[in-house]
Amino acid sequence: MSHDYNYFFSWFGVPIIQYPNDIIAIQEIIWNVKPEIIIETGVAHGGSLLFYSSMLNLVHQKNKKDFKIVGIRPGEKLHEELISKAESYNTFDLGNYFIIAGNQKSINYCIKNKHKRMKIGNNYNSLNNEHFLNISQIKNLIENYKKKISS
Repeated sequence: MSHDYNYFFSWFGVPIIQYPNDIIAIQEIIWNVKPEIIIETGVAHGGSLLFYSSMLNLVHQKNKKDFKIVGIRPGEKLHEELISKAESYNTFDLGNYFIIAGNQKSINYCIKNKHKRMKIGNNYNSLNNEHFLNISQIKNLIENYKKKISS
């Protein structure tokens, strides 16, 4: 089985990183337990949130209970750590992105090209990030990247 197999699926068009067998098992549990609330941490694309929402809607349809989805941005855990304090020793800040050098050859490359080192001992995570991108900014980054690699 390919290591990317669980990335092939979606729920109502939104990527859901779950194996189909797991989705079936989870819906059986939800149907039998009929929970009032489901808390998911570690949201990737939002497909699981949509799945849980639709299951809760079906389960509680008879009772007409109101519920709402609350949570963080899809793709974020409570505080996703992108660069740990330990990784900061090998991390270079290129302005729009970071290079975490995995070996001495990569470190030498970054030094040779005069890339700025990240402050040693710092970490970079969603808690201390002050520059969140909105959806249009992310789309622009993707489009610019596509243009860059196609030329």
